Amino acid sequence: MVVFNDSTLLTEGQILEGKYHRYRVGKLIGKGSSARIFSGVNLDNGQQVAMKIEYTHSGSTHLQHEYSMYKSLEGIPGIPRIYEICKKNEDVIIVMEYLGPSLEWLFKYCNKRFSLKTVCMIGKRMVSLIRAVHNRGVIFRDIKPENFLIGNIPGAIEPTPINASATHYELNKNLSVASVRLSGSSDGSKPNFSEFEKKFSNTNDLTKSNSFYKHSRNNSVYSLIEPPSNKEKGSLQSFGRSNSIVDHDDPLLLPHQVKAASQIYIMDFGLAEYYRDMKTNVHKPRSLRFPCGTPRFMSRNTHMCEQQSRRDDLESIGYVLIYFLCHGRLPWQGYKADTMEELISKIWAKKSKTSIDKLCKGYPKQFEAYLRYVRNLGFTETPNYNYLISLFDKVLENINEVDDGMFDWILQGSEGYVIPEVHKKKRDSITRWCKEVWLMAKKKIDVY
Repeated sequence: MVVFNDSTLLTEGQILEGKYHRYRVGKLIGKGSSARIFSGVNLDNGQQVAMKIEYTHSGSTHLQHEYSMYKSLEGIPGIPRIYEICKKNEDVIIVMEYLGPSLEWLFKYCNKRFSLKTVCMIGKRMVSLIRAVHNRGVIFRDIKPENFLIGNIPGAIEPTPINASATHYELNKNLSVASVRLSGSSDGSKPNFSEFEKKFSNTNDLTKSNSFYKHSRNNSVYSLIEPPSNKEKGSLQSFGRSNSIVDHDDPLLLPHQVKAASQIYIMDFGLAEYYRDMKTNVHKPRSLRFPCGTPRFMSRNTHMCEQQSRRDDLESIGYVLIYFLCHGRLPWQGYKADTMEELISKIWAKKSKTSIDKLCKGYPKQFEAYLRYVRNLGFTETPNYNYLISLFDKVLENINEVDDGMFDWILQGSEGYVIPEVHKKKRDSITRWCKEVWLMAKKKIDVY
């Protein structure tokens, strides 16, 4: 533990002396009933961080518990790094990896329209990630889009306060991510990769100070870097992106940005718990428990006050994917209640009467198979995660797609325009070129 000498609450611009580093506190970017989240900067190395502080006078001890969960899950890809846990007077602070926007934010950004391909790729990553968590003996117990985030896009972060219902930080609508176009391709033709290699053969040129890393500030999440004018030939310039990628000629994301934008993380382990005894490795016995989590995505067993296990996390993932497919309108949404107990009861009344057939009507049969499988799992039964992942692979195969990590938020514009079939060839060429540039850049600079 680290004790800070300053007795005041965290404020923007405040300097905190940690055990390992010094930090400057940034803006308040998230808040809840007992915790606040601030952006921050490590003054020793310039790294951007998030600082989550829990006010102990609230009576909550979630943050200390959350820290222990993060430590038990350390090393899993998709689990944010924890740099320090500190204590300021009686208030606990976690200094952690700064991430990008949540899937919920990205879903709204795309006008609540995720393509089937994107939903399947999200499903694969969510199942793989929760499998890794389960393998450490932990169940999450609060699966929802707000708790899954993408990586931090270097140089493109402008955090903004969010409402109290959100569980973590998100980015404001001025977030921009630079894409790169290669010189000599202003006519829209395929970039000359030999020219690219020649241009950037000197690794000293590939620094954050050059135009390769320039970003524009506009009203869209992504911006493009346009081919240089004759006056500025040989340099890269950025300009604001309009509504859709199909309005422009074959943009290419920078490799480290593609990687960050396609990496999904899970966070906020305040409600997580061990489902097995960590000494004996024996599954904890079945018992009655008050429902825990977000009612919209709760499993049926959770509604019925049964203790959660691995099957319940997976069922909640199924509801999240259907939520994306149905444009954010699950049959049991929209209820109002004075208490959480009343809300849970109203949602359960509708959820219990909604058959899987009805819920999955109009969607590939694999989503129905997914829900039937996870609902039929026993309390202590080990799920077949590979089978669940294969269901999403089958959907991708049926629609002639592959899991290439090119999500809608990478390929789409600010109005969530879904690229129609007529543009599929163009989109495929974009994906192919991204991969080529990615491989070439990896040889030139350490983007990982």
